[in-house]
Amino acid sequence: MANITEIKEMLDAFYKGETSREEEARLQAYFSDDDLPVDMQREKAVFQALFEQEAVPAAAEGMETRLSSLIDQLERNESKRVTARKPNKKKKLWLEIGGIAASICLLVSIGMFVMNQGHERNSSATESANPASKLSREDQQKIKEAQKALEMVSTNFNKGMDGMQSVSENL
Repeated sequence: MANITEIKEMLDAFYKGETSREEEARLQAYFSDDDLPVDMQREKAVFQALFEQEAVPAAAEGMETRLSSLIDQLERNESKRVTARKPNKKKKLWLEIGGIAASICLLVSIGMFVMNQGHERNSSATESANPASKLSREDQQKIKEAQKALEMVSTNFNKGMDGMQSVSENL
């Protein structure tokens, strides 16, 4: 049986990767003994676990080709998912145009509402002060022109939305 300090030094060198094959064989022989000190029992379990050799079964025939084809199939599926996630450029452009048109219509509507509210306040104030007053022909003409302009914007917007709907259905 070897000196315990010598075994501990070889064991430290083994864990550092500095032992030769002969020293590793001596350590294996030492740890194969059943009569070891208590403090070396734990080292024995670790050392034996490192050196246990189990026979690795040979790969089944055709395993490499099956694995290769499986990897290729998974790669194709992944590339299909990546291309399916890419947005269509035309569709994205139409959505942006539609968003801009909707924003413009919203702003025009809000502006007309605010102007109409201000005009109603002014007219109600003047009517309460002078109930006989009415809108002048010039103001009535401006109102009619504004209504025609809004109808034209609405009609053109609806035509554009119909065109976008047909394009998005075709995509």
